Amino acid sequence: GKDANPQERKAAMKNAEQFIQQMNYPANTQIQVLPEGGETPIFKQFFKDWKDKDQSDGFGKVYVTERVAKIEQIEFDATKLHESPQMAAQHNMVDDGSGKVEV
Repeated sequence: GKDANPQERKAAMKNAEQFIQQMNYPANTQIQVLPEGGETPIFKQFFKDWKDKDQSDGFGKVYVTERVAKIEQIEFDATKLHESPQMAAQHNMVDDGSGKVEV
């Protein structure tokens, strides 16, 4: 991991080299070193319970609450649009809806 000291990193590499020898893999078998958090999906597929940082479960909107803007809900009354003919015209409200409809 990112907090491993140089001795731990060397020991991990030595373990990987020993594993390659024990499994009789070719001497030119590559050892891949990945940074913490940079693991590929191909690597992660071998770990059933692997969870990434900030990973969500399921579908839907996913966000961190500390980063979402606070939105004030303001009540809206559509009938107020009819009080101003200019506003009604701007929003294509051709009449006030008080008449009768015949089909």
